[in-house]
Amino acid sequence: MENLKKLTKKNLKTISGGGAVWCPEKPITSCDIWCGLTPQQKMRCLLVVDEVCTC
Repeated sequence: MENLKKLTKKNLKTISGGGAVWCPEKPITSCDIWCGLTPQQKMRCLLVVDEVCTC
């Protein structure tokens, strides 16, 4: 705990939010692609499929 320091506004602006989330071509029309995505990608990427995807 003694190695912690106060963060300045400049430090806070340089913190990235865990990296960019990659999305395949939009919209995703294949359940095979959808089922291979991480939970973070599923929240951010658009899905347009006529059937329900069961992974």
